[in-house]
Amino acid sequence: AAAIMDRVVDARIGWPADRHARLPGPPVHGKRLPFGVRGADDAIIDHVELCAPLTTGTLGCRSFVLCPGGHFDRSPCGTGTSAKMACLAASGKLSPGQWWRQESIIGSAFEGRYRWAENSEPGAILPNVRGRAFVTAKSQCVFDPLDDFRFGFETTT
Repeated sequence: AAAIMDRVVDARIGWPADRHARLPGPPVHGKRLPFGVRGADDAIIDHVELCAPLTTGTLGCRSFVLCPGGHFDRSPCGTGTSAKMACLAASGKLSPGQWWRQESIIGSAFEGRYRWAENSEPGAILPNVRGRAFVTAKSQCVFDPLDDFRFGFETTT
């Protein structure tokens, strides 16, 4: 992970090496964050995946995912694997029924394949994913019906 992290910091797409440093970032809820990546139309990108080919000859990649707030994913998941397959399908790099292996830098993995979704919007896929995950936390959100901002708020900046 350290080698990947060095590249992330050098490329300035993650958080700075000194987490107390302040890099210019996108305004969010009226505040300027210390880091950030922007995409098309200046949209905020909050998850960044670094991917390297597998050395086993298997179709797939070994990846590391940066998440909001300087966090990272220790292993792939079904949602991420499905999203990766959808992107590969859209670019013609993964065929329907072809297996894809999404492996983490610690060796955990999810595998999947897809088929095109019928009677849906063009390019939609139906993924089939297998892997093993562990519950690491439980939480409960409480939304008071009297709270006008219980689902957040938007600002114009």
